[in-house]
Amino acid sequence: MNGAFDRTNVSLSGNYSDTDFGFRQIETYGVNLNLRRRVSRRLDAFAGMNWRRTDTSIDPASCLSEPRIFGFDASDPLFNPAVECASLAVSSGLSNTVSVSAGAAYRVYKNISAYVEVAHTERFAPNPLLEYDENTVTLGFTLDL
Repeated sequence: MNGAFDRTNVSLSGNYSDTDFGFRQIETYGVNLNLRRRVSRRLDAFAGMNWRRTDTSIDPASCLSEPRIFGFDASDPLFNPAVECASLAVSSGLSNTVSVSAGAAYRVYKNISAYVEVAHTERFAPNPLLEYDENTVTLGFTLDL
């Protein structure tokens, strides 16, 4: 859904996917909210929020019989398929990821803008191996055609 209110644009969207590779199943759904405000003739401010829930499961028997499809090097002499596949199975599961961002774009020329964006992403999960957080700063240019 999109809405335009004077100099502010708001968009809200959702997504869902359910993939089954036979050896790994991944179900994902999420929500995105984005705001963009025209501050002046040349300056735009924007912000966004994204939430995603992912449920991943693997087939341990497939991992034991074909470890290479899971990214393991079976030729490594220290490789123990039972231990590595058990560890992979434990690290699969539910996770919730939240991302927030804010930035600004300045029109430098007719169809060229420079922008800066800061963002923070954090994943929450019952399994600590699946958790992470990161901060990013992005600088760039856009060309409107």
